[in-house]
Amino acid sequence: MKTGVTTSARAGTAEPLDQRSVELATKPVMIGAAIALYLVTIPFLEILLGARTAMWSDINAALVPRYSAVWQNIRSGSSPFWWKSLFSGFNTLGAGQSAVFYLPNAIFGWLSPVTAFRWWLLGHIWFGAIGWYLWSLWRWRSIPGAVVSALAGTLSGFAVYHLVHLPFVASLAWIPWVLLLLDRTIERRGWIHPALLAFSLAAIAVIGHPVMIWFVGIIVVVTVAMRTISRRSNWRDVLHVYARVATGCALGFSLAAVQLIPQLSFGRTGIRELAGRDYFLDHAAAPRHLLTLVSPSIMGGSQHALWWSTPWRDEEIQHELANYLGIPILVLAVIGAVRLRRDRRVQSLLIVAAFGVLTALGRRTPVADFVFDTVPFADRFRVWSRNLVLLNVAIACLAGAGVREIAREPRRLARYTVYSAATLAVVMAVLPAATDLDGALVTGTEGALARFLPVVFLLLTSLAFALYDSRHHQRAVALLVTLCLIDLSMFAISAPWRGEGLRRERVEALYAANNPSRASQPGEPLEPLRWLNDDPRFFEDFLPSGISSATGFDPLLQTDYARTAGRLNENGSPLSSAFWRPGWLSDVLRVRVLASADQEPTDPRWRRSSSSLESWMIWSYEPRLAGSYLVGEAKVRSLDQARAGIYDPNTPLTEFAYVDTTTIDSRDTPRFAQLAQPGPSGTVINGAMDDGGHGRWTVNAERPSLFVTSYAWMEGWTATVDGQPVPVARTNALVLGVPVPAGQHEVQLTFTPPGWTTGRNITIIALTITLLILALDNQWGRSTVTALRRLVRRPARSRDSATTTS
Repeated sequence: MKTGVTTSARAGTAEPLDQRSVELATKPVMIGAAIALYLVTIPFLEILLGARTAMWSDINAALVPRYSAVWQNIRSGSSPFWWKSLFSGFNTLGAGQSAVFYLPNAIFGWLSPVTAFRWWLLGHIWFGAIGWYLWSLWRWRSIPGAVVSALAGTLSGFAVYHLVHLPFVASLAWIPWVLLLLDRTIERRGWIHPALLAFSLAAIAVIGHPVMIWFVGIIVVVTVAMRTISRRSNWRDVLHVYARVATGCALGFSLAAVQLIPQLSFGRTGIRELAGRDYFLDHAAAPRHLLTLVSPSIMGGSQHALWWSTPWRDEEIQHELANYLGIPILVLAVIGAVRLRRDRRVQSLLIVAAFGVLTALGRRTPVADFVFDTVPFADRFRVWSRNLVLLNVAIACLAGAGVREIAREPRRLARYTVYSAATLAVVMAVLPAATDLDGALVTGTEGALARFLPVVFLLLTSLAFALYDSRHHQRAVALLVTLCLIDLSMFAISAPWRGEGLRRERVEALYAANNPSRASQPGEPLEPLRWLNDDPRFFEDFLPSGISSATGFDPLLQTDYARTAGRLNENGSPLSSAFWRPGWLSDVLRVRVLASADQEPTDPRWRRSSSSLESWMIWSYEPRLAGSYLVGEAKVRSLDQARAGIYDPNTPLTEFAYVDTTTIDSRDTPRFAQLAQPGPSGTVINGAMDDGGHGRWTVNAERPSLFVTSYAWMEGWTATVDGQPVPVARTNALVLGVPVPAGQHEVQLTFTPPGWTTGRNITIIALTITLLILALDNQWGRSTVTALRRLVRRPARSRDSATTTS
């Protein structure tokens, strides 16, 4: 069947067509895109309609509250770089996952958290689906294949399980756009596509999860290497490719320097810097977890959807280790890989997939140790099971090729698929007799359904292949797409987001101003009062209310703070009883309320409250130190000495304050050491710290004094007294101290993240260069139009694409 498209003898070029032909060719592409968007929305209709929120766990315990705080500060004109609600004050820019410069997060500054999250989530799902559709269409020239790639990229196991982790959601939505622009950069001369590639890489980088940058880096390096390694490659062309890709990557990371440099600086003082190999290779996938690639419920975990209701039975975290590829999707990807095995693009995808699987298994293979020691930045990331995302990306790419390739030998492929179904049936039948998967294998009726449903989908897929001839072509295509949709939708609607996601009314109550946790935490501007918890689940219920906590929930927890504040673990929960035994720790950090699952304080100053919140026991405490005060004596000591002092209940901490000698310049030491008259030394007349880390206080000192305020010390604080710079010291092992002379003065404190100035300047330079590239290329508009025309007009290479574009 003629399509109205003619090609020149040279591959990859098309002769000009009239406008009528362009319009006819564009229509099916637009229809295919609309179908892809509709299909990927089906599993999330409840979210679209507002019946469910999909908000649970990390979403409420860390991410949405932080996104809201950042953009509400920006909207009010305050700095977005500091947040009072964690660790007595926290570097949001350095922590990265606050995504300060990720512009789509601006929605959290103008809409309620529940509404903002709904459109943020759906927007990224749609954006990612369109990216997969366009990449697959560009690469394989098959509209049905592009729809299948959109389904596979958007509804695969990694994407659905990680709906709980918004940085992964956002990064996954950008990955197909990186792939598309990378291909354009490799295949087309000029500098427009490297500039656009830079923007897509920068978007992933500023989202704030470095492991996703690493994944994209692996994909880029492997793809470029495989696409340029050939005996017939012209070395000049290869050098041009390397130059264009290197320029795009360099500009991309430079555009993101405003996030990357502060994050790198902050990470150097975090607890992960002290971790060893075992820590980073922890939480790797075991071979039994790979079974979830073809049978997602084989170890339980479905959330009361359809006929499954067995909880996850494995000892490890489900969303970190389980995955699912989709049976029809996997079959199509295998067909695409086999049929196009000589294609360099396919070979690069297979290498990426193999790398993801082998490294995801951690130390169960020798690959992980080799990669840990040799691949740049591999020794920075934990939970290596996440590397399976590389497999999901490769499968989504190859599935589109499989749709195109089945037209060549459909009946033969149907036979092979039946053989595969029979083999899988035998394996699933004998599996319970061979192993119980360390006690995680689901048995009974649900276990049988979990094991044999993939066999049913294999048989249905073979039926679609058998129908794939000239007479039933469109029916076969429709059946294939429908099978992919049903399979992945069944998985998606039974995934944790649907069973554990809180109802809208519940989430709105958490973020409401009348949340009970707020009523239990009275506070005055001068007197920061904080909660304390002994379990990370606490934050899911109470952080949305805007509480201020002495503990926290973040992997970049600062080492010194963690060691002093009750030996906090990575989730911010104290491992020791330092807060609730006799001592000064709760006084220094102004902890007034303890929400405990099972702890009973040994300090008699803690009082059991008659009220309770949710399942938490509530204890109250009256701190003996004010939130901001003046003291006459400063003892310049080491951090260890100061830490021992605040742990000692006999230390007269109302008479003096410890000043950490490692946080002040040697030239400033005499300035603190001369403060030698103990006892209270004046009053704080007024003042407060705002939501952005800028505080201003009016003080009246009876003699030279140390102004102490109960906000966490970290690198980046600066101070002035009456406009003159003064040093800021870590005081009482945790908080801020500023020397002031006798008399009435104005003290100001300002937090600026280390690395902010350098990162900002690099980003401005990179943005200027990137915009100049786009502006100075006088073929920008013409090249864009040409690219779009080639996308929709290039001749089909198989029966299915010819039919759908005719």
